[in-house]
Amino acid sequence: MERIAAKIIIILPALLFLVACGGEVAGYPGAYEANDYVLVEETEGIEFEVEEQDIEDELAVEDIEEDIMEDKPESLIDIVNFVPPTMEISEYGKRVAIEFLSEMTTIFTGMPRAETAWDETQRIAIPTGRFWTWDRVNQQRITTDEPPEFYFLQTYGGEQQGFFDKYGNQLYGIPWLSTPHEEGWPSFHYAGYFRLFDFDCDGIPEIFIHFSQTLDGSYVGFYRIFRYVDGEYRMLEMRTLKNAEESPWPWFGSLHELFWDDNGRIITFIDTAEYNGIAQYEHLVIVDEYAELHLVVALDYVDWDAWREYHWREWGRTGLIGGWSFESPTIFGTDIPLTPIQSLTSLENEITAIILKSLD
Repeated sequence: MERIAAKIIIILPALLFLVACGGEVAGYPGAYEANDYVLVEETEGIEFEVEEQDIEDELAVEDIEEDIMEDKPESLIDIVNFVPPTMEISEYGKRVAIEFLSEMTTIFTGMPRAETAWDETQRIAIPTGRFWTWDRVNQQRITTDEPPEFYFLQTYGGEQQGFFDKYGNQLYGIPWLSTPHEEGWPSFHYAGYFRLFDFDCDGIPEIFIHFSQTLDGSYVGFYRIFRYVDGEYRMLEMRTLKNAEESPWPWFGSLHELFWDDNGRIITFIDTAEYNGIAQYEHLVIVDEYAELHLVVALDYVDWDAWREYHWREWGRTGLIGGWSFESPTIFGTDIPLTPIQSLTSLENEITAIILKSLD
């Protein structure tokens, strides 16, 4: 029997079904996992040995060896003809999204704050008894003596800080607030805005809620992802994998941009190296239990100049007007094309109008 060497790419039939829905199949949780297929630096360099058999003139594949480096960033295999999903939301999907988002009060009302004045003697900020909110329409601060239904108080050194109701009772366990504690340092966040997607094509949107910071200064907000599972929206556990190990500080925020790649994967991109040292591409995996970020490519500071030149951007008076994301982007160091993912802005505006009307 004559042995021959053949170069092949194995495409599982299930992956062809994923093409229509951008990764995960509706009603088939867990079907699309990060390591179902991996990026190969040089796909054509993978060789499989094939042995020709006399029976029925068929070829059988023997001794296939896959070189998977578990401690390396995951990589990509080309899947041709991927078409991003249309993300069409059903009436039922819109209704359950409205019901869920109606509990995220601060998205639609903003976050009133207790006014404070600095006391030089005690070296703390003391409440003045007045409250203020920011008028987004007129871009101005509105101050009142009337306590709002809820508010945030920051004393900057005092013991009393956090979210309170109009009677001065501190609030806990409210859907719109988040108070994670890292190394004993309290961090207060509230639901600021939302984005809608339908990555699994089931007609019910995945909801990204951005929890905005109460801290004045640099950006420290984050997204939480909510998915409709077994008749209710659930917040997914957020995980980040670095070098095949789970990171203790999973973070996904508004500084991340979202793309489809040619494999139907959701790719996040962030370039804040000059701000906080983060510059990388990651694969966002969303299943019923968790959302997980897998490293694809990260900035190697040896290639700093090449990275900066590749992702160069042009800013104008109205914001970003040109650069990498405007010009058929690809993943740095590869020819893998990326297509920007837009949230369902029309539906977001419609739901916002409906909920605001119900609050009148």
